[in-house]
Amino acid sequence: MSEYTTYAVEEKKRDGILILLLFLVGWVGADKWYAAKNTEKGVLKGGWKFFLIKFLYCCIGIGFLWNIFDIVKAFQMKYQLDFREYFR
Repeated sequence: MSEYTTYAVEEKKRDGILILLLFLVGWVGADKWYAAKNTEKGVLKGGWKFFLIKFLYCCIGIGFLWNIFDIVKAFQMKYQLDFREYFR
């Protein structure tokens, strides 16, 4: 008998659909709709607010930078629905 115990660690996977959405329609905030359906907040309870904020930022030019930041975080598997969570 072996005296060592092995443990399985669940590996985090990249969400390909999220990354595709970020590249195609992320600049208008559509990625927030997709990400909200996978959280406890849900689309109707708060996801639409993040979509609206990102869309309005897009109208003044900041949304493009926010989208680049979201793409980088999605590739690092640290994507957050709420932008404020990146800085906590």
